[in-house]
Amino acid sequence: MSVEFVAGMEEPLDLLMACHERIHRYLAGVETLVGFPDWSDPRAIATARSCAAYFRDALPLHAQDEDDSVGPRLARLGLGTELDATLGRLAEEHETIDAGCAVLVKALEAVVTGRPRTGELQEAIGPFATLLRAHVELEERLVFVHLDRLSVSERQAIVAEIRARRTR
Repeated sequence: MSVEFVAGMEEPLDLLMACHERIHRYLAGVETLVGFPDWSDPRAIATARSCAAYFRDALPLHAQDEDDSVGPRLARLGLGTELDATLGRLAEEHETIDAGCAVLVKALEAVVTGRPRTGELQEAIGPFATLLRAHVELEERLVFVHLDRLSVSERQAIVAEIRARRTR
């Protein structure tokens, strides 16, 4: 993950929404790759390599941002059982997403190495993309709307933690 991603953004919401934009972009990249006529084409290999790196390296950092930095702080605000239940559900979904990521990355790496198996990439992206898009939408609708309730110092701490994860 490049350091440029976090430079200049001072609010957690900006950083988290930028992550969500990348999630949508890389999901679309994989979906485009599925329909690519020739996976030995250098463009297909480059797309597969880029998407594999994103889902292997960057997406897990975003889950950490939410599970370790955002969720606990929002939970401490005591905003109600609905938010607490949503945070719990999202944390559980991160485990399912992690498993789906592993399958997807394996399928993408097979394209990169010239050994794709028929149907493997299609099977990996279908349910995974559906889950991840619904997950992102739920976060934006029910969790991110509460970020402004955190104190300035809490929001600054979240930004610092997100930056630290990307500069390791």
